[in-house]
Amino acid sequence: MTKEIVAAVIKEMPQEFHMDELFQRLVFIEEIEAARKEINNGNGIPRKEVIEKIEEAEKDVAEGRVIPNSDMQKLFEEWKK
Repeated sequence: MTKEIVAAVIKEMPQEFHMDELFQRLVFIEEIEAARKEINNGNGIPRKEVIEKIEEAEKDVAEGRVIPNSDMQKLFEEWKK
């Protein structure tokens, strides 16, 4: 992860936030970057499994265990189509 990515995430955060929110977003971005590298190397997760993980994450958001990010939510909706 680069300083530029961290700075961009911080810039998107509200004026006041919990450090956990920032860490959650950074970990999510790091996981996406790792997944992209896997895909580029010919590895990947079947679409059905991805959708199951998204639905699980949506349940976590709905039950208040995870703080949603509207841009990430839009991306998830596109994946489900």
